[in-house]
Amino acid sequence: MPFWSSRTSRDLALPRRAAALFAFLLTPALALAQTGTIAGTVVDGDFGGGLPGASVLVTELGTGDATDIDGNYSIEGVPVGTYTVRYSFTGYAPQLVENVEVTADETTTLNVTLSPGQELAEVVVEAEEIIETNSEVGLLRVRAKAAQVSDAISAEAISQSGASDAGDAMERVTGASVQGGRYVYVRGLGDRYANTQLNGSTLPTADPDRRSVQFDLFPSEFLENIVTLKTFTPDRPGNFSGGLVDINTRSFPLERSVALSVSTGFSTLVVPGDDVLVDPAAGVSYVGSADALPIPDALLGDGEFPFVSAEERFNPDAEGGPERLATIEANEALVDYFSARSVAPATGAADPNVSLSASFGDNVELFGNDLGFILGGTLDRGVGSYDEGVVGRYDTAGSDGAPRLRQRRTDQRSTVESNFGGLANLTYRLSDRNEIGLNTLFSRSAESEARVISGLAPIPIGGTGDDISVTDRVVGYTERRLASGQLHGRHQLPALGVEWRANYATTQIDEPDLRFFANAQLEDDQPGVGGAS
Repeated sequence: MPFWSSRTSRDLALPRRAAALFAFLLTPALALAQTGTIAGTVVDGDFGGGLPGASVLVTELGTGDATDIDGNYSIEGVPVGTYTVRYSFTGYAPQLVENVEVTADETTTLNVTLSPGQELAEVVVEAEEIIETNSEVGLLRVRAKAAQVSDAISAEAISQSGASDAGDAMERVTGASVQGGRYVYVRGLGDRYANTQLNGSTLPTADPDRRSVQFDLFPSEFLENIVTLKTFTPDRPGNFSGGLVDINTRSFPLERSVALSVSTGFSTLVVPGDDVLVDPAAGVSYVGSADALPIPDALLGDGEFPFVSAEERFNPDAEGGPERLATIEANEALVDYFSARSVAPATGAADPNVSLSASFGDNVELFGNDLGFILGGTLDRGVGSYDEGVVGRYDTAGSDGAPRLRQRRTDQRSTVESNFGGLANLTYRLSDRNEIGLNTLFSRSAESEARVISGLAPIPIGGTGDDISVTDRVVGYTERRLASGQLHGRHQLPALGVEWRANYATTQIDEPDLRFFANAQLEDDQPGVGGAS
């Protein structure tokens, strides 16, 4: 009996020892698996707001975080225990918070205020500051350090607003107004008081009647930002009093990016398939004019067209012989040319608006240095505008001085527009302190217009003074082109920074076949009058 009891005791002791050994080995693993979070806000002691970019370090672990734009931070995965946390920012006195206890699966909140101090005599920069000027945060930092008063809109804000070109984007800029979707007025002053630049170089205007650059020539897909300056600085031209608008295209990419966009739409006034006025002689394709609009050779001569009488026309053997015959043939060619060109709009079906854009950018290594490039293209076509209404004219010529209706005419106008553009930017960094680049931009915009104004007008014909039916017709085609090439460089010398650029830009506007035709119709038994140009 005693032998049996002693054996049973030894058998039970072995499992207890194994369990104790297993628990001893498992305890550190359980402790390591239990972590918490240290989070909070670092406040600027001078201004009271969050301090962005401050460093938060858990000294025992050597890990930490940097505060965001609002001064917030969060350090996750901190093992359970007690630590010392160090808060620091360049130019501010650091602060230590000791005995910070971290518990499992919980957040320890620490809000700290840093005040300016003179702790550091020397600051060592270990990384290049990268300010992305295509974002609102980056532009705010640039504007905060700028020496002049400015407003700006970034590519991020342009994309969120749905703007299709620089003209649409400028409508979101404070102090700027846009007329006709393309002309920008700064602080209410006209185009003669403004200046426009592309990547820091002055642009010519494509409009012979205005000094302002047409902003709808710049697709939004190509824009990095648009900066509007309202005060003078030595590095900018001084020939403006309203404002200077600097359009900056996309530049050096930090990483590979690929973008493709396809969209379609229509106006509620014109549903695809509805009847709209179109130019039957010249349509608009996706890259400009669908039909060539050549000028007759007779119009390209010296401009002299001798009069040919009816007798000479039917008698080529009259005095002058072959010369008269050549003149007759030239005149007939002109008549045939203008007879073939329709002077009245036709009715056509509205197509849906189609827009395509694509871009590709990358940063590769070439001969041991970084080479960045961006290629992009945009293409869209559709009904640009459609207006239909009634035009009335009044006067106060009556004896009682009351307004009197003199004309009441219907007005219908439609335009078909096409925009085609491309961008190619190349930047090569020769070293950390030197870079050169080439920026190129091409844009082409075409617009076909058709308009009919008809109704009664009190034009006295033959002394009757009766109201007559008057119809005005306008058919025209306008094409605008912009091409720009810029070679630029930046060099950081030991005691001086140098930035240079060489730019070539050209703009052109063509209206090859603008036609006006007006006719007045009297009663059915009376003749009408008409004219064309």
